Amino acid sequence: MDLFFHFGWAGSLIILAGCFLSALPYRDRDGEKYSLFNHFISELGEVGVSERARVFNTGMVLGGLLFLPFIASIGWTLSGLWAVLGTAAGIVAAGASVFVGIYSMERLEPHRKAAMTFFRAGLLTIILFTVAVFL
Repeated sequence: MDLFFHFGWAGSLIILAGCFLSALPYRDRDGEKYSLFNHFISELGEVGVSERARVFNTGMVLGGLLFLPFIASIGWTLSGLWAVLGTAAGIVAAGASVFVGIYSMERLEPHRKAAMTFFRAGLLTIILFTVAVFL
């Protein structure tokens, strides 16, 4: 089980690298540089606008896939109902990350559903695993 934490690190670093590498050359339709204050993170993956959209989207897909064994190992290690619920939410969040990369922002409706699922299920995962740890 000790091996699986590497999947969590790798998934996180791949998503982070995809964001940074996409943000550096990013210019929106008006020529403005990327800013967390003026842009959604998903805009980094918008095909036709973001120069490195493919980098961002690939990072989301690979990162989500790497989160799957990591999340499963956390649930296995913690055990109990709260861990099972956290694992289920985590698998949904990891899957949603993959779909954020597949349905980039120019396909707004499926992208919005994937992104909201990713954020909400991710938060739920954190909450449920935190309860599992304390119990």
